[in-house]
Amino acid sequence: MSMLNPWTEIPIEDYEKHMSDRNVYQLQTLSAILKSKLNKYKPSSLAVLGVGSGNGLEHVDQRATPEIYGIDINESYLRICENRYQKVLPGLHLHRCDIQNDEIPIPRVQMIACNLIFEYVHAGIVIDKICKKVTAEGVITVVIQNSNGISSISKTGIQSLNSLASIFKEVLIDDLISKFDRVGFQKAEQEAMELPNGKNFTIADFKNIVF
Repeated sequence: MSMLNPWTEIPIEDYEKHMSDRNVYQLQTLSAILKSKLNKYKPSSLAVLGVGSGNGLEHVDQRATPEIYGIDINESYLRICENRYQKVLPGLHLHRCDIQNDEIPIPRVQMIACNLIFEYVHAGIVIDKICKKVTAEGVITVVIQNSNGISSISKTGIQSLNSLASIFKEVLIDDLISKFDRVGFQKAEQEAMELPNGKNFTIADFKNIVF
């Protein structure tokens, strides 16, 4: 019998409280990053992997981006996301999906956001899948966490998130660059962003160079 993915058992209240804690500040930071990428690329179609209860969807302009897909492994997160955004984003389509083991049920889109995804999946498998889901002129935006010797799951007193340590693994940006390059996607830009607790994010965008 396969083990349940810990992400399916974490209440959204715990997730949001942990991620928005002033010493973690990742929920706010990830939201700002998605806003920045939307402003930069202005995609007409967007997919957000690990959409959770929204994770930045408040920045989507339905007029500029009429086609939006949200993917998550946690069904309850998707229900909350639907309740929050179905009225303001009528073009939002939500799908429960284990992106490592299932087919990703979306058409090709102009932008795919993969924020804090690769730490919890087999990167090579998922990269192979998502590169087939982006248009020739599209972009895949990636955020990974660098723990810098600090506990991978920050201490906020919320116990349910401790279970994520069993599947979390540090990801090196050079390894991701190599895996994307293998399937014809090249790094377009890269930057680092410091977090309050001493960790930092590496943010990188990848574009198709093969067509």
